Amino acid sequence: MAAAAAVALVLLSEGHLLVLGVFVAVIAATPAGAATAFLATTAVLLRWGSPSLAAVGGGQAVLGPALVVGDTVAAGSAVLAALAIALLAPRPVVLALALGVVAGAVAVGPEIPHDLGIRIVGAAAGAAVAVGARWLPARQPAAAALAALALVAAA
Repeated sequence: MAAAAAVALVLLSEGHLLVLGVFVAVIAATPAGAATAFLATTAVLLRWGSPSLAAVGGGQAVLGPALVVGDTVAAGSAVLAALAIALLAPRPVVLALALGVVAGAVAVGPEIPHDLGIRIVGAAAGAAVAVGARWLPARQPAAAALAALALVAAA
């Protein structure tokens, strides 16, 4: 249920960024995962200056994908936040795919219908990273460290 809600929020670019963070924390299902979700979504909030998913998606539709917009530190913040979310992927493939879609949207996700091809590529890349990362040992502490770095870079 949380996975479907998270994907729906991202695909529709509706809702509040921190609500998405709660869904990501529920999917991660650990204290380290919850901390990572909070840090990563807060980094995205600081990066775009709004808690609205529509504003984040609209900003990427107008300015371009987050991973190439702005200076190197700002773009790096988006990449680190996306990687942190992807590393939270649990073993079930459906949940990993859900977090991959969220990670792809953080890195390159413009609001639909703008640049649909870029959004599809971002979702596919995020899903591939999340599905591949779900077998890595100690991935959640690494994800928390990446999310903390993303927050520092965004600030």
